[in-house]
Amino acid sequence: MKYRAEIDGLRTVAVLPVVLFHAGFSVFSGGFVGVDIFFVISGFLITTILIQELDEGRFSIINFYARRSRRILPALFAVVAATGVTSFFYLSPNDLESFAKSVIACMLFVSNILFWSETGYFDTNAEGKPLLHTWSLAVEEQYYMLFPILLYLLWRFRARTVVTLITLLALLSFAICIAAAANFPSANFYLIISRTWELLAGSICAFLAPRFGANQILAILGLALVAVSIFAINSTMPVPGWATLGPVLGASLIILFARSSTWVAQILSLRPIVWIGLISYSLYLWHQPVLVFARYEFGEHLGAGIAGGLVILSLVLATLTWKFVEQPFRGRDPYLASRRAIFTASGAGMALLIFLAAVVLLDHGRLGRVPAFYTALRASVQDSSSVNFSPDHDLIIGNKDNVTAALIGDSHANAMVGGLKFALEGRAEGILILSEAGCPPIRGLVRLDFGPRLPSPCDEHARLAFDRIMANPQITTVIVAFRFPLYLEGSRFDNGEGGIETGVTPAVLFDAIPYAGQVRPNADRASAIIAAFSADMKALSAAGKKIVMIYPIPEVGWDIMQYVWLHRHDANHDVSTSLVRYRERSAAAIAVLDQLAGTDWQIIRPADVLCNTFVKDRCAATVGTKSYYRDSNHLNNAGAGLLAPLIVRAIGDD
Repeated sequence: MKYRAEIDGLRTVAVLPVVLFHAGFSVFSGGFVGVDIFFVISGFLITTILIQELDEGRFSIINFYARRSRRILPALFAVVAATGVTSFFYLSPNDLESFAKSVIACMLFVSNILFWSETGYFDTNAEGKPLLHTWSLAVEEQYYMLFPILLYLLWRFRARTVVTLITLLALLSFAICIAAAANFPSANFYLIISRTWELLAGSICAFLAPRFGANQILAILGLALVAVSIFAINSTMPVPGWATLGPVLGASLIILFARSSTWVAQILSLRPIVWIGLISYSLYLWHQPVLVFARYEFGEHLGAGIAGGLVILSLVLATLTWKFVEQPFRGRDPYLASRRAIFTASGAGMALLIFLAAVVLLDHGRLGRVPAFYTALRASVQDSSSVNFSPDHDLIIGNKDNVTAALIGDSHANAMVGGLKFALEGRAEGILILSEAGCPPIRGLVRLDFGPRLPSPCDEHARLAFDRIMANPQITTVIVAFRFPLYLEGSRFDNGEGGIETGVTPAVLFDAIPYAGQVRPNADRASAIIAAFSADMKALSAAGKKIVMIYPIPEVGWDIMQYVWLHRHDANHDVSTSLVRYRERSAAAIAVLDQLAGTDWQIIRPADVLCNTFVKDRCAATVGTKSYYRDSNHLNNAGAGLLAPLIVRAIGDD
């Protein structure tokens, strides 16, 4: 295969936006599409080599996997091992246990399946996973477990027939991708079936490239599509999906038409750009763990100076890894030259890392590092309840024969269930649970990050819950609890003391109008939220329902166990936040609730119980080895237990 420097330059265009996006440079809002570009490049390069070998009659699946092992595993082993050592010092037992699972999944090339089962790519805890980025390696290796064999079986047919069949497979994968983007966004992001078309696009380019020459206009168009995608796409869009056509088509046009005589090829062939492309694999491997551990050290939101320094550090580590790890295994006289030697070493390396990860799992991530107070506090944190409404059967707590109240809201309502269940013991009332995580009790709401399909799952759930309440005259009281400030303020909590909650703010839309398979928001989101919520509460009151309104629960900002772990050597490990900051954060939400409150309302103010009680002018999250929260904003059973008696008493009050 003839070397094309512009392809290495295209690798640079793929990897740098990914790194800068993860480092927090918001201008690269679509930097994650660099992975899609990588898939196209990989499909092109590997298929080009396979075509040449099949044409010459020297194709060998054993040789293919030996080359893949040399290409992928040495640097991967080095980065995973270094990340594991660092994790021992930084990660809490829970996080270290989670990391160990990811090591095993990474070694078996199924980490995309693991991360799909655990979290969405843009979710709250995603940025704390050092090996999250290996999902893309898993997708590639799953593709290459099957594609070379498929190509070998198809090789008996004419090239045109092979390309046609591959194109049909790509179109099928793309159709599945579009359907899944609306209904199963997390699975769509991680699983190979929705990504195959991107790799196949590169494979198709491998067949077509010999038939095309330089084309200045199409090469520029390709680079423009890639650039627009990097700066215009964002994490609220369904990806992969229609938007992903931009980077995939752009990369394909560059591969097909950006030959050495074009301006695009000349730019991409500049020595500094090519250099970064050469080290792009190691750079991709290093950047995620470097950024994760830096956020443990400096906080979630890295300043531009720190983030820029971390990008440079990643480049240095990548250069060293490329020179001293990648190249020795891939040169003309490589280490472990025979296939038997490389397979033996690969198997041994994978087995060793899996064994060490299994040791961590068996010891639940403790490894003799855990102070006694931390163990006790973790047990308190984990004593929590989280339930969701099920349309298949009613979830009732308390007296099932006398259901007089319903609980509606999001996960903040769910977190109350354990405390309420205990407080209802021996009482006559029962409560029907109609809460749903991530879904405020407001009709007309669309959460775009839950998928762009209409009707929205949250809207459907809210309407079902309200219909159930309105149709049941026995339900005379409605308990309302949800994270009002999050949706009203449009930002996650910053406690002003370094505790900044991780994750992407939910994309909440109202009065959504479908267009091109997506939705567009009401122009004034906050006003729409207030109007819709007010209308729903007034509807309940008009129906004769008494409302028990739980005002905003104080947010913490820090993930409790992570914060305590990082401060485990401090004598004072209690976690609390400023009462003043709580009042600032919740002012708008409380003003709305105060204005709506009528004579049929019973008001529960969590701040009266959690703030200025254990610590002056502070809202307590932990006291000694007892926690009142399970994470950065949800109460555990102990915290819910402080509010539950007040709620139960309010249900019984006339």
